[in-house]
Amino acid sequence: MKKQVMSFLMLSALALTAVAPLATAADDVDSQIESKNQTINSLKEKEATAQAEVDSIQSEVSKIEEKAAELKAENEKLIANSDKLAAQIDTLNDRIIKREVVIKKQARSVQTNGTSANYIDVVLDADSVSDAITRVQAVTKIVSANNDMINQQKKDKEDVLAKQKDNAEKILTVSKNQKALESDEQVLQQKQADLKVAQLSLAAERATAEGDRSKLLDEKAAAQATAKRVAEEQAQAAAKQADEAKKVQESLNNVGQAAPTPDPTPAPDGSSGGNVSTPDPTPVPPVTGGGGGNYRPDPGSYPYGQCTWYVKSYFGSRVGDFWGNGGQWGASAAADGYRVDSSPAPGTVAVFGPGVAGASGYGHVAVVVAVSGSSITIKEMNYAGISGVNTRTISAAGLQFIHV
Repeated sequence: MKKQVMSFLMLSALALTAVAPLATAADDVDSQIESKNQTINSLKEKEATAQAEVDSIQSEVSKIEEKAAELKAENEKLIANSDKLAAQIDTLNDRIIKREVVIKKQARSVQTNGTSANYIDVVLDADSVSDAITRVQAVTKIVSANNDMINQQKKDKEDVLAKQKDNAEKILTVSKNQKALESDEQVLQQKQADLKVAQLSLAAERATAEGDRSKLLDEKAAAQATAKRVAEEQAQAAAKQADEAKKVQESLNNVGQAAPTPDPTPAPDGSSGGNVSTPDPTPVPPVTGGGGGNYRPDPGSYPYGQCTWYVKSYFGSRVGDFWGNGGQWGASAAADGYRVDSSPAPGTVAVFGPGVAGASGYGHVAVVVAVSGSSITIKEMNYAGISGVNTRTISAAGLQFIHV
């Protein structure tokens, strides 16, 4: 469209410069009048052609605006669904943690008290056949209830994994839609700039016949410079969006693959003394033992992009699954046999209770990379809205530490 507009403008300029000088002889007055009339008629035809170009550009602008409205509406629905999935995942995790405690208690009871043998004794101590049948039925119900609880635990864990993957896909779809919306906005700006060039060209040609061409030509040049600048910005944005779209697709293709191993190099100890918050220059730590790559959605037991997901990605199998929100990690780790105390050490997990040291109502977890007196340097993700991996030095007071 822009090439058509510029071709039209070049042809118009050539047509204007090609107009032959009018004769000034008195006996040629009629010829001069006829020539002026032809020039005016030619300008009217060009005005009609330019107006058709203007109408075409305006139609394209309207279509882009309609598409932008549809994408915004779709993103709002996807975000709402993602929020619902996150709430459902929290509910399932709470059920899993509570049920896990009951199952572990029953397992310990069987090991220490010989519960299976006790069930046999109950049946053998029956006074009659009918009494024995009644006792067998009661024992069967107890065993069945335990089996149902274990089966439900397994189903809930499978549901968490499925919902995590579904939620990750919705987040990536929102990101894709947002990139498409930004691209359409760039196109909209380009079309609007082209529209302005066409309109000013039309006005400039009319002004030529009226003797006021200079000012409008300056405005036209400014509009053309704006159109050129927008085109350059659009090209840069398109290259950036293509790179980001490639990364988004790689993330979606890698759903379910293993997360990167932890960064073995501790961060600086932050000797300045106060709370220091410094975003890492890159959110991806190097991978021990070769390889490398970006963090990516992992359908594990923790939401992608949260503090719990980062710590799990950092330590891998050294920390457990289904430990819940950050504030619940201390109790969950202790129940799984980990040492949990108030003594920090490099390579431990720092646990923030709800509201402790600025944590949210869900609590927070981070990786301890250095200890200096009563201060610790930690690496974390999603703290106070900070995206990516963040490094800061804080006081260890009021925190728990899981020794993994």
